[in-house]
Amino acid sequence: MTEQEPERWDGAVVALATQRVGRPLWHYIRVPSTMPLAHAMAANGASDGTALFADEQTAGRGRRGRAWHAPAGSAILCSIIFRPPLPPERLFALTALVSLGLAEGVERVTGLIPQVKWPNDLVLGGKKLAGVLTATRLTGAVLDHVVVGFGLNVSLRVADLPPLDRGLPPTSLAIELGAAPERLAVMQAVLESIDTAYTILRRGGEADLLAAWRARLAGLGEWVHVEAESGPVAGRLVGADSDGALLLATPAGQIRVLAGDVVLGPRATERADHA
Repeated sequence: MTEQEPERWDGAVVALATQRVGRPLWHYIRVPSTMPLAHAMAANGASDGTALFADEQTAGRGRRGRAWHAPAGSAILCSIIFRPPLPPERLFALTALVSLGLAEGVERVTGLIPQVKWPNDLVLGGKKLAGVLTATRLTGAVLDHVVVGFGLNVSLRVADLPPLDRGLPPTSLAIELGAAPERLAVMQAVLESIDTAYTILRRGGEADLLAAWRARLAGLGEWVHVEAESGPVAGRLVGADSDGALLLATPAGQIRVLAGDVVLGPRATERADHA
């Protein structure tokens, strides 16, 4: 199979119990990145819920253009096309539901309980397990489609792990469990959990989804340090609002942080002490 040549999966391979997500599901052996392929499919009319899955990406990227490293067959590398009944200003709900679906799918298969490191990473015990990236396409002021991509480390060994992500050590399901779970079983659970969350969203349950996502926030109630675009800030993490802004309680009052990187645990206090 040549690079970017797809193989369409049917129910005999992955029997997805979904309404939209993963219908259809396209499989690629090796691609630069699933996200531009998803955007191209969407521009050609691909349906809501279409998903693309690759065994290997040669130019995968995360937030802020950071590289995403994963040896072939060691991770779930997937992008999903959404055409939600939402205005552009409420699209954070899609990022939240994918992060929530990832966490719930992993928990369903492995028993592990991932948290969400704001705004969209999955962490286990302070280590990065997965990342989520959202990209929107508008026609004027009207939403055309959204692609949400994610990378979930499944069978990476310690020697395979990528460099530190701003000091957050990476991990994988295999490392946390002591053995690698079956990758397709994890992917099936994740896509089904994302589909369940998307169904709730489409039925008007946005508030419930965001509440479930907030409940998984790592560092909730703790002192955190945020490298925000406007400069470093610190405070007690009290939650996040409906557009995904982080809410911090500081001596000067509550503040909203729209974008940045969160430092959790003892390192957050250390940074605050040296600020």
